[in-house]
Amino acid sequence: MPFELIDRTSLVGDAKRISARMAEYAAAGVTTLGLTSPATSLDGHLETLRVAEEALRLHR
Repeated sequence: MPFELIDRTSLVGDAKRISARMAEYAAAGVTTLGLTSPATSLDGHLETLRVAEEALRLHR
């Protein structure tokens, strides 16, 4: 799968980058986003949630 497709359809990266992409989605009228964690461990899932929370905080 080309990275460009993943990048255009997913929120990937650090919290600042994800926050900026959230702003782009909001400007386009998106009001709901889903979260899927690619992690395979509890610590990994918690890290995914931590980054998502930080991105949301930065977005607001």
